[in-house]
Amino acid sequence: MSKKVIKKRTKAKVEVVESQNDIKSLLITIGVIVAILIAFYLLTTIIKKDNVEEEQKEEQEPTISYTDIMFGNLFTYSGEYLVLASFEDDINLDLYNAYLSNYSSKEKALTYYIANMDNQFNKIYVDKENKLDTNNITELRINTTTLFRIKNKKVVSYYQGKDKIIAALEQLNK
Repeated sequence: MSKKVIKKRTKAKVEVVESQNDIKSLLITIGVIVAILIAFYLLTTIIKKDNVEEEQKEEQEPTISYTDIMFGNLFTYSGEYLVLASFEDDINLDLYNAYLSNYSSKEKALTYYIANMDNQFNKIYVDKENKLDTNNITELRINTTTLFRIKNKKVVSYYQGKDKIIAALEQLNK
């Protein structure tokens, strides 16, 4: 008789058994990758924000003020003009500016300038005691908002204090 060879096929079951160390290392790797992506995102956002702020700063056109001057230039202009030497904490500053603005719209109005005495360059002219009776800029000192009337590079008159400045500005606006 003939022998039959029977081949039996067996299927081997392959089971994947992962150890705890393999799962931990996979989670750590994924965590590191996510952290790096978040770091790049944040870094890009910060850099882009800085660039946008720089562009906005560059886009602002500089404005030239024809009324703001340094107090040291008080006697440098020719002719007759007014100078309001003011301090930023003066609560009447807006009122003075309104009077001056109204006055400047008149036909034969004097030119007026404003010197901000809180400006670092003007602080050398601020002192506890006023010294106003001089035409020498190096000796001139003020301690409160003052309105000067200058003619031919000399102080013709000055007004200090709210009441005197407002009275002078009202007189100009008549």
